Amino acid sequence: AIMTADVLQQLAYCNTDIGDNALDALWNELFADTECGFQQELGEYFQENGILLPPNLIVAGTVNMDETTHGFSRKVIDRALTIDFQEFFPNDYNTFFGGQSLPKLFTFPTLSAAGKENLPAIDADGNGSKSVEFLKKINAILQNTPFELAYRALNELLLSVSCFAPENDEELRAVWDDFLMQKVLPRMEGDGQKLKFVPDVEIEALESEYLSSNEKLYGKGSVLHQLFAVLETDLLKDVWGDNNDDKKRPDLLRDTDALIGCRSKKKLLWMMKRLKANHFTDFWV
Repeated sequence: AIMTADVLQQLAYCNTDIGDNALDALWNELFADTECGFQQELGEYFQENGILLPPNLIVAGTVNMDETTHGFSRKVIDRALTIDFQEFFPNDYNTFFGGQSLPKLFTFPTLSAAGKENLPAIDADGNGSKSVEFLKKINAILQNTPFELAYRALNELLLSVSCFAPENDEELRAVWDDFLMQKVLPRMEGDGQKLKFVPDVEIEALESEYLSSNEKLYGKGSVLHQLFAVLETDLLKDVWGDNNDDKKRPDLLRDTDALIGCRSKKKLLWMMKRLKANHFTDFWV
């Protein structure tokens, strides 16, 4: 069914509270020829829980793209779910005739704000303190840059933890890794000056042995290098892997026991290599 502009306008004025007039207008528009004896009960459910978008509904619209960098604005990335399909669902020609891991089937979430009652016990006994500390360390590097995160990012991270419900530290770190790919790294773009890391007196500048030994390829001194170092030595240390074996984290999107490499590690290396070669980089290919 397609709602008319009048109905959408009435719904828009309701904000978070759904009024009786708007509910009547919505009902009359969608179910004009339908007899139903539970209209009142359904209206009460809508008032308490809101009107959820079903997973088979596709909403087409536009987003802001910067005309200089040809990337999505940080405002859009903060509010949208961003997935680089080449990284999350890479083409594997060897499985063309079969052998592909089946994707996990997910229901659509009904939460818009994360509460303690929604968090798994592995995240510091269900109060989210591990994820909060993770994001604080990430944001400490991004402070005083255009890429600094706000409360919305923390809510999105806790919602991801709630939805995936990790049962161990490896799965929790896999959630963090995917969050970096969806909400943090897509925000980061610019030249060497914009991405330059200026250490704060309260922040200890870290250094990656791998990047130091490959400085001619990846350069040095950017916010990207600091993120790589803190992930490698601390936040994702247990699943980061090394040159001999970088497949350490579980795949949360496929029904398989096979481990994969950290997606943020691969992307950060690519972004730093591009910054060194072109004096400019961003998240998108």
